[in-house]
Amino acid sequence: MPWGLVLAVLIDSVVDGMLIGLAGSVQFSSGLLMAIATAIEMGFLGYSFACSVMHPGKPSRYIVLCIPPIAMLWAAMAAAALAIDVQKTATFTGLIAFAFVALLFLVLEELLVEAHEKDDSEAWHVSVWLYVGLFLSICLDVVSE
Repeated sequence: MPWGLVLAVLIDSVVDGMLIGLAGSVQFSSGLLMAIATAIEMGFLGYSFACSVMHPGKPSRYIVLCIPPIAMLWAAMAAAALAIDVQKTATFTGLIAFAFVALLFLVLEELLVEAHEKDDSEAWHVSVWLYVGLFLSICLDVVSE
């Protein structure tokens, strides 16, 4: 059993669940959007995780496949319930910042680097445009409020 992979997927699931719960506690549509985006991401991650964990003749490994979705659901419910008490405080801002930075780290430091290695190229402009797009989305959100 690749326990390092199981732990990584479990941590990703908990952080994603926390972000869904926090976003949903602020506004239902934000939580719904995060849930849809996470469902797409977890669909791909779940498939590759299942292919890595499952082996013919070992049906007991199905239990391991259930742990990340249950952890995500638990984290989303806990974050939504606890966020009501801490909204508009520094704690809430810190939780959102943590989840956002964890998501950015995964995308920028892991997935883009892996994509560059697969392509054997140093396409630095892809990373720059990702930051530009992120900056523009934050600016548009601030202006629309």
